[in-house]
Amino acid sequence: MVTNIVQARERIEAIKNSQLRILAKFQLQTACRVSEAVGKWALKPNDMNLTEYKGNEIAIWTLHTAKREGIERMIALPLSQVWVKELVDYFQTRKKTSFSYGISSASHLLAKEFEGLTYNIEKYFPKKQLAIPRHERAMNTHSLRHLRLSELVNFYGFDEIDLATFAGWKMKGMANRYVTTAWGRYIDKFLKI
Repeated sequence: MVTNIVQARERIEAIKNSQLRILAKFQLQTACRVSEAVGKWALKPNDMNLTEYKGNEIAIWTLHTAKREGIERMIALPLSQVWVKELVDYFQTRKKTSFSYGISSASHLLAKEFEGLTYNIEKYFPKKQLAIPRHERAMNTHSLRHLRLSELVNFYGFDEIDLATFAGWKMKGMANRYVTTAWGRYIDKFLKI
């Protein structure tokens, strides 16, 4: 069965291991790669700050983008969004590390928790003359990124620049240098709902 974000959230809420559950919540809400949460580019507890924006409390996480040699990007989420207050409370209790898993452990344990769920991979071209058709894949830690980015487009109205900013994607030209911290570009889209 192809999973939607509501089903993913329900499955995450059902994870009995509280450390694994909070990691999954963080990955889904921030659309981060597993290596940005627990691996080489893992964030530290002090990579989270709180601010106020138009009368709303906002949590800002500074992630280190794995596919861009650790370039920083900021993920801003209002505390009114699902799980964000819980994530803030968790980060405020941490001292040295944010999560106590390595990439392999987190990936393996979350794959077991998501057993029976799938997500769609759209057609892609890993090499010039090779096309991999659209197909289903067993849900895993990386599928949380896909689900969240789809939600950002379909529910919150994110455009290509908003997605690049949130996901840490490269952009053409000089904009590539500046959009990684431009959370002010998309934050109002979260506050309208």
